[in-house]
Amino acid sequence: MRRMWGVGCWMMGFLLLGAQAADLLYRSGRRICSSGTRIGSVWVTQSLVQPVYKPLITVCEGLRVCSTYRTTYKISYRQISRKMALPLYSCCPGWWRAEGHSCSQVSCPLPCHNGGACVGYNQCRCSEGWSGVHCQTDVDECESGQHHCSQSCINTSGSFRCGCSQGFYLSDDGGGLSQSGEDHQRPPNTPTASSDRDG
Repeated sequence: MRRMWGVGCWMMGFLLLGAQAADLLYRSGRRICSSGTRIGSVWVTQSLVQPVYKPLITVCEGLRVCSTYRTTYKISYRQISRKMALPLYSCCPGWWRAEGHSCSQVSCPLPCHNGGACVGYNQCRCSEGWSGVHCQTDVDECESGQHHCSQSCINTSGSFRCGCSQGFYLSDDGGGLSQSGEDHQRPPNTPTASSDRDG
C-alpha cells in the first residue's frame, strides 16, 4: 500500500479535554466564588486529519484496466499547551482559606474585640460583659440589674464590682459581707459569670 500526503489538505481540530483543564483549577462551589478570569495554559488534545491515498485498480472505458487512487483519512493526536482565559476563584465574602483548597475559615472584616470570637461573616460572639457588633460596648451590669450586689454596684470595663457601705467589707470569696470600716474591691481577675458576681 502506497501513501501520499497532500500538502494543502491538512485539517486541524482541537478537542479540549475538560477533565485535564479542570484538575488545574479551583471549582466554584461551597463558599467559593468566581472572581474573574486570567490567562493561563491548559493542555489540549490536537487532532490532525491527514489524507491517505490508496492505489486502486479499476476497469475504465473500453474495458481497459486503469489505476486510480482512493482517498481515506488518518487521524492522529498530540498534546499541546494553549493559552486560554481561565476562571479565577476566591473565597466568598466572609470566608478565607486557612490551608488546602477549601474556604473553611469564617472571617470578620473588622476584628472582634475584648475576647469575642468571629462566628459568621461580620458576626461576633462576645465574651460575658461585652456587647455590640464587634464586642466593643461594655455591658453595664449595674444599670441592667445583672449584678446581684447587696449594697452598691460599680460598673467596670467588661465587668462590675460590688461596693460596701461604711462599716462593711467584701469577704474573701467576693460575695459575702463582713463588718469593718473599709471598702474592699473585688480583684480585677475575678470570674465574671453571674453566679460569681453576687455580693
